[in-house]
Amino acid sequence: MRTFISLDLPEDFKIELAKAVNSLRQKYTDGINWVAPENYQITFFFLVEISTKQVAKKNINETLSGLSCQKK
Repeated sequence: MRTFISLDLPEDFKIELAKAVNSLRQKYTDGINWVAPENYQITFFFLVEISTKQVAKKNINETLSGLSCQKK
């Protein structure tokens, strides 16, 4: 499971963005995995990959509290 810090977008913005993306989807069809509009977000940082075993053993808050972020 990927963990990241992101900002959700307002629904009206997602709707307008989906309209613009739809024209690109029709034009560029090969090799692109398009994201569904309900999953649109602005991602600031990818943190780490967490195994499902780690999440199953602890609640998500405990799992994430042990992570640290370093600038590269």
